[in-house]
Parts: sequence; C-alpha cells; structure tokens
Amino acid sequence: MSKDHDIEGTKKRILDTAEILFAEKGYNGVGIREITGKAGCNISAINYHFGNKKNLYLEVFRKKFMERAEKIRQEFRKNLMEEGDDTLQKLLNALAKAFFEGPLSEDEKRYHALLMMREMLKPTEAIDLVIKNVMKPFIEELTGRLSRFLRTEPDKTKIVLNLLSFISMIIYFNFAKVAVSRITDREYNEEFRKNLINHIVDFSHRGISGVIKE
Repeated sequence: MSKDHDIEGTKKRILDTAEILFAEKGYNGVGIREITGKAGCNISAINYHFGNKKNLYLEVFRKKFMERAEKIRQEFRKNLMEEGDDTLQKLLNALAKAFFEGPLSEDEKRYHALLMMREMLKPTEAIDLVIKNVMKPFIEELTGRLSRFLRTEPDKTKIVLNLLSFISMIIYFNFAKVAVSRITDREYNEEFRKNLINHIVDFSHRGISGVIKE
C-alpha cells in the first residue's frame, strides 16, 4: 500500500468515525481523543488533515452530508427522466421516491437526519453551509419546476412553503418509522413504504390543486 493511499485511508476513516459520533452525541459531546481512539489513529492525524475539531466537524458536512444530499438530488432528476415531468403529480412522486427509495442506506439516512436535527436545534456554521450549498439551490430548482404548473404569477414564498411542507412530510414518514408503524398497526415494509409515498404525494397535490393548471 502506498503512503498516499494510506494517508487518504486515514482521512476517510476519521471522517467516517467523526460523522457517526457527531450524529449520535453532538459536537460538544465528542472529544478529539474519542474520535482518534475509534478511528485507530493519533491526534496528529486530525491536526494534519483538518487542523482542529471545528474544521473536522465542518468537513463532515462538506464531504459526507452534502455529497449525500447531491445523490438525492441526482436521484430525483433520474426519476423525472424515467417517469416524465409533465404533471405536478409526477414531479412530487419523483421527489418522494428519491428520498424513500433513493441511493442512501438506512445508516446514511439516520446519520443524515441526526446531523441536521442537531443543527436545527443548536445551529453552528454547518447549517449555513447546508442552506447555501444544498437547501437553497435545490429549493430554487424545485420552485422553477413547480412554477410551470401554476395558473397565475407565482408567489415565491408560497411555493417555497409548499415545498418545505412536502419535504417535511417525507422526512417525518421516512424517519419516524417506529411510531408510524405502531400507530397504524402496519409493518413498515416495501408495500407500506409505497403506500406512504402515494399518501404524501396525493395529500400534497390536493393541498396546492387550487393554483395549478391541471
């Protein structure tokens, strides 16, 4: 194994470990020694690759969180290519499927949600990175696509709130699996997941049906 390969392997191992610990315990609940201990390296490796704990935390969002978000965005576009984007229902369905049936593993979804939840509750510079580089660009793309179906001149704020409401439903049903399953007395399997996608799409479609061209 080359030295460069070993260096990059150590960097990846630190990022993977740091993400899990930051997601499970939060920024203030994790120390550098715990990260290095679980990553199997020494403190100098973190200093070499990231400089300090804060930079490591931000790099987790740049390299892990934001790259996963881009995967979801690409999955959404792929769904549109396959299913078409000529109706609002197809647009909403493509987005819901990107989250529910997309490329992320269950662990990736879990860490993704935990990191974001902690940033929502106790914001740091990381939330600004996510909003600027992930959330705003994606919402702007979705706003442009959704505007084609409106009967009147679009109210951008209203469109954004509709989109955020739709995404919020996806996030809830995607991550509140235990509660949803027990309240509905349904096993959270593939069939039920498809039912949830249909429910979210139909519910949201009716919510904005008064201002669309269809």
